Amino acid sequence: MIVSIVSDENRIGAGLDGQRIPGRLTESVARMGNRISPGRIPELDGIRAVAILLVVGCHYEGFCSLLGGLPSYGWIGVDVFFVLSGFLITSILIELRGATSPLKVFYIRRVLRIFPIYYLMILFVSAISLACREHMVHFGYYVSRFLFLQSFKDAPALFHRAWTALLNMKTPRALLQRSVLPLAEQGAQLGPWANSLSAAWSLSIEEYFYILWAPIVIFLEDRWKVAVAAGLIFGASVTMQYLGFAGEVDYFDFFCRISTIMAGSMLALFLRWRSRMPSPSQRHADTAAKILAGCLTIPFVAILLWNRPLLGHELRDSVSFMVLGLPIFSVLLALALGWIVQRQGGTFFPLRALRWRPVRYLGTISYSLYLFHAPVYFYMLHCATAFRLSGNLVPFAVSVAALSLSITCSALSWKYLETPILNLKNRWAPTEARVMAGVTAG
Repeated sequence: MIVSIVSDENRIGAGLDGQRIPGRLTESVARMGNRISPGRIPELDGIRAVAILLVVGCHYEGFCSLLGGLPSYGWIGVDVFFVLSGFLITSILIELRGATSPLKVFYIRRVLRIFPIYYLMILFVSAISLACREHMVHFGYYVSRFLFLQSFKDAPALFHRAWTALLNMKTPRALLQRSVLPLAEQGAQLGPWANSLSAAWSLSIEEYFYILWAPIVIFLEDRWKVAVAAGLIFGASVTMQYLGFAGEVDYFDFFCRISTIMAGSMLALFLRWRSRMPSPSQRHADTAAKILAGCLTIPFVAILLWNRPLLGHELRDSVSFMVLGLPIFSVLLALALGWIVQRQGGTFFPLRALRWRPVRYLGTISYSLYLFHAPVYFYMLHCATAFRLSGNLVPFAVSVAALSLSITCSALSWKYLETPILNLKNRWAPTEARVMAGVTAG
C-alpha cells in the first residue's frame, strides 16, 4: 500500500517518483540561454519524507502497534504522495505545452525515473520467490507487474457492483450508515516473497494517471477546459466509489483513487490561475481558499467522529469515509500543500522542519525506500524466525533494523543507480518549455 515518486532531478519535490518543478513559484526564475535553471522548493522534499515515514509506520508491526495503533493509519501517506504527484505532474505538463514533442519528453523522463529500479526489484523479488519454490511467479505475475495492472485487478467487480446499483436505483449501503469497523492489521504479515512488492499498486495508479492526464493537459490548452476535465474525473471517481463500494478493497482500485491525484492537479491549475491575477484578486482567491478549508474541515471531523472508535480499527471499511471523507481529505491536503508552496522559505517552525537536511534527504530517496522497505522487512522477519527470537521487543527491534537497512539500500540505490540514470534525462529528453510566472515544473 504505497506509492512512488522522487524528483526529476529532485527539484521542487514530488510525489513518490520524485517529480520536480523547473522553477519556483515566484517571478524570479533563473535562465541559462533557452534552458531552465530549475528552482527548488525544499519543503516538498520534507513532505515526501513525512509521507514515506507514515507508510513505513503502517507496514512495520513494531511501529504500527505504538500509540494505541495510531500509526496503522499511515496509509494516508499514499494520499499525500498522490496529491503531491497530481500537483507536480500537472505543473510539469502545463510548462511542456511550449516544448517540441511534449508528450515524448514527458514520457521519456517518467520512464527513466520509474522503470529501471522498479523492474530490477521485480526481477530480484521473483528470483528469491523462485529460489524458495513458492510457485507464485508465472507469466501472469510478470504481465500484471510489468504493465502496472495491480490497481485494475478488482475493477471488473467494481463496475459490476456500480452497474447493479444503477439498475436497482440503490447503493450497497446507505451513505451515512454507521459501520462496525473491523480491527486493523498490525503491520504487514510475513507472506510469500512474490507479494513483497504489493505496495507497487500505487505505481499502477500513477502510471495510468500519466497516460490519461498528460494528453488532456497538453492538447486542451484552454485552462478552463482542463479544469472542467479535472473536475469531471474527480466527480466520476467519487461516484464510482459510491456506487460500487466494497470497503477497504476500493482503496487500491484505480477508478476509486484517481480522485486524490486530481485534487493535486486542481491545485496546480488554481495556482497558475492565481498567478495571473492582480494582487487584490490574489488576496480574494486566498481568502476563498481559507474559507473552503474551514468549510471542509467541519464535515471531515464530523465523519471521523461518526465512525469512532478509530484507533486500531480499519476506517477504510466505512462507506461515509471512503465516499465523503477521503475526497474531502484529499482536497484539504491539496489546500495545505498550496499553503506550503506559497510560503516556501518561511520561518514558521513546521516549514523549517520540512527543510531540515536529513528530512529533505529522506524525501530524496523516498521512491527507492518505498520499493525496498517491504522486501527488507520480510528479510528481517525471516531472520528473526530463523534465530528463534521471541519477546515483546522483537517486533520493534525488527522494525528498527528493517528501516535502517532500507534507508541504507535506498541511499546506495540513489547514488549509484538512480542518479546516473536521471542524468540521462537532459540528454535524451531535454526540457525546452518556457517558464512562466506561477507554478512550473519539468
